[in-house]
Amino acid sequence: MKVFFLKKKDFLPYDKRFLFGNSFKSEKRNVEFALSRFLLDYVLKNVYNIENFEIELKKNKPVLKNNEVHFSISHSNEIIMIGFDNFPLGLDVEFMKEKNLEKFSKYFKKEFLTYNSFYDFWTKYEAEFKLQNKAKFFKTLIFEKDYTLSLASNNEIKKVEFYKLVKNNGDIVMEELKIEN
Repeated sequence: MKVFFLKKKDFLPYDKRFLFGNSFKSEKRNVEFALSRFLLDYVLKNVYNIENFEIELKKNKPVLKNNEVHFSISHSNEIIMIGFDNFPLGLDVEFMKEKNLEKFSKYFKKEFLTYNSFYDFWTKYEAEFKLQNKAKFFKTLIFEKDYTLSLASNNEIKKVEFYKLVKNNGDIVMEELKIEN
């Protein structure tokens, strides 16, 4: 499994061509959509050698029409992230900010004593939702100290490789990150 991400601020202003005719009322949503489509396009072309692809929605989830590769998109705060695998997967990343843990504990009928316990639960919940199936395997970790990241799959998640896209003198460079998982 491979996870690619970028930071919004590094890729602004965004290329409006990646809106693909979609236009949200919120500029924030336009930015997230365009940057996620840019990241998807870049990785499919430069990592998976898929030049021409079509995206379709299946149960409101974007998938490649010919299912060569499976992916899941998430964004939170400054991060746009996409996970890729040979099997269906779900990915969720959340910026960890203060929450009313008592309120969420009552709502979910589950005690959250720390923000880490809440975000561990919440990102697994969202990743499984994006998988669109009951997950057999999860991988959860703290990412860049302020984010919780969860991956959900029905196939064992042995190792996750992380790559960050950055701009370097106008070029886009993919940096592999060493993240224990």
